[in-house]
Amino acid sequence: MKIGGFELKFENKDILKSKIKEILDDEVSPENLINNKSINDLAEEISVYHQELMYQNKELMRIQGVLEESENKFKSLFFDAPIGYVIYKHTGEIELYNTSFSEMVSLDKKLQKRDNITKFISPEFQDAFYLHMKKLVKKGQEEELELKFLGKNKKKDVKVISSVWEINDEKHIKSAFMDISEIKEKNRQIENLSYKDQLTGAYNRRYFNEEVKRLDAKRNLPLSIIIADVNGLKIINDTFGHDVGDKILRGFVKTTKEILRADEIVARMGGDEFAILLPNCEKNYTEKIIKRIKKNIEQKEIEGLKISVALGYSIKSKIEESINIVKKDAEDIMYKDKIFDEKSKKRKVVLTMLTTLHERYKREEEHSKRVSELSYKIGEAMNLGQEKINLLKISGLLHDIGKIAIDYSIINKRGKLTKEEFNEIKKHPEIGYRILNSVPEYSDISQIVLNHHENIDGSGYPQKLKELNIPLESRIIKIADAYDAMISERPYKKKMKKCEAVDELVKYSGKQFDEKIVNIFINKVLDI
Repeated sequence: MKIGGFELKFENKDILKSKIKEILDDEVSPENLINNKSINDLAEEISVYHQELMYQNKELMRIQGVLEESENKFKSLFFDAPIGYVIYKHTGEIELYNTSFSEMVSLDKKLQKRDNITKFISPEFQDAFYLHMKKLVKKGQEEELELKFLGKNKKKDVKVISSVWEINDEKHIKSAFMDISEIKEKNRQIENLSYKDQLTGAYNRRYFNEEVKRLDAKRNLPLSIIIADVNGLKIINDTFGHDVGDKILRGFVKTTKEILRADEIVARMGGDEFAILLPNCEKNYTEKIIKRIKKNIEQKEIEGLKISVALGYSIKSKIEESINIVKKDAEDIMYKDKIFDEKSKKRKVVLTMLTTLHERYKREEEHSKRVSELSYKIGEAMNLGQEKINLLKISGLLHDIGKIAIDYSIINKRGKLTKEEFNEIKKHPEIGYRILNSVPEYSDISQIVLNHHENIDGSGYPQKLKELNIPLESRIIKIADAYDAMISERPYKKKMKKCEAVDELVKYSGKQFDEKIVNIFINKVLDI
């Protein structure tokens, strides 16, 4: 009898037949007749054996039900399991598999049992899987392995746990395949976060240091290290905010990556400093890379600003040389480059900002030129001396440079400014001060620019200075600035006639304007 796929041998029925025959034979013998053994006794004995047979049959039916239930549970667990299960010969021929396995390898129901399991394994893992099967058969112990399956659209990361199963004295392998692609991807993302600078997308200091150790081998020589520092980033951050500064850092990384080869890396070491690692690079190639970086960066504009970088490099040519000393040499050369040209580079950043302001607001360029010219004439009329007169001319040209950081919509707004908008406009003297004060040769001008909106009576901004506490040059520029603003067309008002503007200067003399300078301006510069 077969129950649940198993052969059950049951001999009770044959025993019962034999027993009945024995009893009957015994019963009809002369001896039994002599002993007067009744037929009722015979029937009773047969009945006992019959009841025993019925009990055994009932028990068999119960066992068959248990086995069928167990078989159904096994089928459910095997075929509906979320893990891919497969049973195959030690040669790789598949004998049984479940739905999850077929989905894992992106197959349909046409998968044949005779298919070899190795056909679904990525080629680079074939040898490892053959070794996996060989160990299983030889040792008979459970084995684990990570490999890649050939999925429908892409390869899948899979973990396999296998053991040996003997059926009819033949060794088979049963394996559980788990798709770990999502786990692997999350681990890759975590690793990526630990090695990448999240702001720029460059590698971070940790990754750079590990790569230096890894590449510090004879096969990678000569090994070049370039150290780069973005110029003027502090001025840009102070003037435009860190969002613009961050864009410039990202722009530097993007431009540099476009130049480098696949095995060359750029890493952010902190702040505005970067390191570039070039394995197997001779001096000529390294210098070529530096020239290309400088050229491409200087041609790039971010938020209307041109940027520049200081660069230094050093090369490890012999294995006995210390890579740390090579890196230090590259840093020293970069700092020399930065210090040697720092003044001109900072000045260049300031002039770039001024150019950007004038390109963005043509009206501001014309206004600054007129204020510069009027301030120069007032200085001449006051006999201030050529040095101060020249200072006035430059200060007049730069007096509104802080507006570079003010929102375009506020500067060009038609109609009256709101209180919040006016407060934004009032920030431009301080912004201009920070820009100019970053360049030593502009430090005197920065003070003049800071105070050119102060009033004689102390009602101005940003420091509410009074009378002689306001620098003379600031008092001069204030008058030139106010006069030109009144006689010029503005988005929020119509221009005045010159005589009306003069009346306003006279009206507010002693309050907003220095009365003596107003008189000199009217009488000697305007010749009224």
